[in-house]
Amino acid sequence: MEKLVIKFRGQLDYRSIVDHKLRQKAAAETPILIDLDEVEFALPCGLAALAAWIDRSLAEKCDIAISALDSRAFTYMQNMNLFGLFGVYSKETFNRHEATGRFARMSRIDFNCDSSGIAKQLIAAMGVDRSGPAYNDLLTCLDESLTNTWSHAGTCGYCLAQSFKRNTPECRYEIAMADGGRGILDSLSENKAYSLESDREAIECACREGTSREARAGVGSEQQHFGMGLYQIDRIAESVNARFYLCSGGWIRVRKGTFVSWRKCKPWQGTIVSLSLNQSGIDACHDVMRQRGQRSLRYG
Repeated sequence: MEKLVIKFRGQLDYRSIVDHKLRQKAAAETPILIDLDEVEFALPCGLAALAAWIDRSLAEKCDIAISALDSRAFTYMQNMNLFGLFGVYSKETFNRHEATGRFARMSRIDFNCDSSGIAKQLIAAMGVDRSGPAYNDLLTCLDESLTNTWSHAGTCGYCLAQSFKRNTPECRYEIAMADGGRGILDSLSENKAYSLESDREAIECACREGTSREARAGVGSEQQHFGMGLYQIDRIAESVNARFYLCSGGWIRVRKGTFVSWRKCKPWQGTIVSLSLNQSGIDACHDVMRQRGQRSLRYG
């Protein structure tokens, strides 16, 4: 039977995933080959988005195979757990090293996951001091964002983190999360307080303080959604000149410091989040949240 081949080349990032014709429909019985052999470099946002798409396709009973042995980024993708999560290329030919201060391998985010434990791994990848003032704020922010992935999207998601040019003045960190769920617009439509008509409006709304799909986050409820996950990430990016990419449906919102831009994209069923910041940005997170008048959400 003829295969549907989906081929990626060069750098694998969120744009190459979103702009690719991943939504090309094939007959249910048609095998799909994800060809990564010509990928030379992979970013966390690309790996998370690809994993989310594969996961959704498998849930739709698609027959998927991955080809990546010839990729220059093969060892990196294997080390970051892209293949391990889907049970392929399990034989490793390299030595694993301590991840703290360097990276956090990709994790699946679902109802049964330890979201706070995963959030701690993401923070550890950035080398944040547990006793420092920014630790609890980042932990709360990331923990809520992870919890929102499975509770709002209606499906599991994926996340990971990576440091680049470590121990240099140009060092930066990227945290990425992605899911192939229903998207921000559909999720926020559950809250009748919002009258949202487009993905762009929904994305903008999601970046405001207190936004939640729940009409009210009850104090006695089993889950309390403070509506601060994406809002805090956006405020951090604005104040410390970081990059924050947010994609859902047919729109991508990009914040670079105080500047926000938009671009249309091929419809992405789900949400992709990527935050890239440097060490000074991490150190400033605590002060940023206090200056913004945020309440201190202590974890644990």
